[in-house]
Amino acid sequence: MTDTDCELRLRRAVEAHIAEGRLLCDLARRIAIPTPSGDPSAGPALRAYLADEIVPTLDAMGFASEIIVESDLSPLPVLIARREEGADLPTILLYGHGDVVQADAADWSDGLDPWTLTRRGERLYGRGSADNKGQHSVNLAALSIVLAERGHLGFNTILLMEMGEEMGSPGLQAFCERHRDKLKADLLIASDGPRWSSQRPTLFLGARGHIDLEITVSLREQGYHSGNWGGWLRNAGQVLARALALLTDERGRPCMPALATPDAALAYEALFDRLAAPEEPGLPAPEAGWGDGEASPAARLLNRNNLEIIAIDFGAMARPVYAIGPRARALIGISFLPETDPETFAPAFEAAFREAGLEGVTVRPTGFLMPASRTAPEHPAVAWALAAMQRWSGKPVDLLPNFGGALPNWIFRDALDLPTLWIPHSYNGCAQHAPDEHALEAVLNEGLMLMAGLFWEAGSRPERLSRMLARL
Repeated sequence: MTDTDCELRLRRAVEAHIAEGRLLCDLARRIAIPTPSGDPSAGPALRAYLADEIVPTLDAMGFASEIIVESDLSPLPVLIARREEGADLPTILLYGHGDVVQADAADWSDGLDPWTLTRRGERLYGRGSADNKGQHSVNLAALSIVLAERGHLGFNTILLMEMGEEMGSPGLQAFCERHRDKLKADLLIASDGPRWSSQRPTLFLGARGHIDLEITVSLREQGYHSGNWGGWLRNAGQVLARALALLTDERGRPCMPALATPDAALAYEALFDRLAAPEEPGLPAPEAGWGDGEASPAARLLNRNNLEIIAIDFGAMARPVYAIGPRARALIGISFLPETDPETFAPAFEAAFREAGLEGVTVRPTGFLMPASRTAPEHPAVAWALAAMQRWSGKPVDLLPNFGGALPNWIFRDALDLPTLWIPHSYNGCAQHAPDEHALEAVLNEGLMLMAGLFWEAGSRPERLSRMLARL
């Protein structure tokens, strides 16, 4: 049988898998297991998702699975599963997370339940449909189809599935370093986050980092009557407002030198400049008067450090008290590029506040930090993946050096020293983390075809893949 015949059979097998509804059946079962990692009572469900749902799926494909809890790092379980085909073959590490954010059915639209997969038109609603149960269900199904058609994969496979990504992957880096031997691989292939456009596949190579900082103004122990003391005493809310105004300009661009776009990041600008802003029905377009107007839409979003005010704590709008507030706080979130050092942010902000004459203002990290990292676009694995994805999808592929949100990419790229390829099966309008989260059925189906094709090509010429990955 020729290569063309084999590939045609694989395409038909994927189409049959979709037509029989097998992918949706898998996803419906998985969504029906509520796994919000932020819920302290969800511990049994988090373990059950791995033990009762994912492990049997892997058992059927010949994986050896182990669920591990390293209680000194995190109480959340982590699955490591391995399928070994040969010591001379390359090893691909797959990653996914089975936890989701919390969901209240009362907040969802009529007729929708977060723990029931519901199809409405092209949308598949349910918590985890996009983030991340739908995405890792696609990848596991693709593996099973290739295995059924070929009888083997042609490479060794490791699956790492955590249950704490929505909590910032607590302890995952230390876990991976502790179990480095079990996770030894040549390449990471994973799916999370959104496509650049729902209309065509995306390959991104890493992620910006994220850090939360708390800005606190503490002036005195108690408040004083605003009529009797106004003009004599500083107001913590007004001091905080002045401090926040120093962080960005009138267009929302960061003013602090610590958040300037590094020269090294500008080397990636041309890759972002190729991409037009996606046009998705019902989603807002980029606002012309906001952000770096001199940058292309993609560079403005993805290749800049960005600061957002997340929350402000001062007074009570529902029950106002006419007093000069003694204290005020704000939480700011910063998405930062790999070439930027987040440890410089807090001291730089405090220095700027002092220089502006703002006393009693402190800045401290909250402890939530996800480092930034990305694989170099010139890595040979990138060209290989792009070619395979284009061939199996029949569409051009959007290449992003990184996407805008935060992911534990740094663990794989830096701690485990792996090239990282992320192939998302979601889109920007999916409402992950919000009511009415959904996946697009067409995107999941297209993802299944291109992932099956990618795995097929990885195993068709494993010696070529090994040589390519050895050229580091």
